[in-house]
Amino acid sequence: MYVNKEDNSSFNFKAPRGYSGKQEILFPVTDKQDVAYTATINLAVKAQKTIVKVGVLTGALALTVTTDAQVEIGAELYVVVTSDANVAGRVVTPGAGFSQKAVTVLQNKTDLLYFIYDGASFLCPSVNQIN
Repeated sequence: MYVNKEDNSSFNFKAPRGYSGKQEILFPVTDKQDVAYTATINLAVKAQKTIVKVGVLTGALALTVTTDAQVEIGAELYVVVTSDANVAGRVVTPGAGFSQKAVTVLQNKTDLLYFIYDGASFLCPSVNQIN
């Protein structure tokens, strides 16, 4: 059972093997954010799973991320980006808080960028075109 120290609310769950004693974990909820396109977007990650849908890209996009201190190793961040009709596509460049090179989203296509938090930055094991 997990008991919140601040308000005494409790949650029953079974801890994974190998964990004993008192240990706090971040409650597994998903945070969904819809963000309008601007040339630079700072993402705020406060949950173990965050899904961000960015408005249609009409120019290059620079992403940065601010990670709340309570976010734990293994947190997941999904970023959905769609390019406009620009023939060259649109470049998405993850910056501060990420370990990932730039990605080009093709003309009129949608990409899903998947990141995992390693305790210091978000790593990108996959980028998938979803349309």
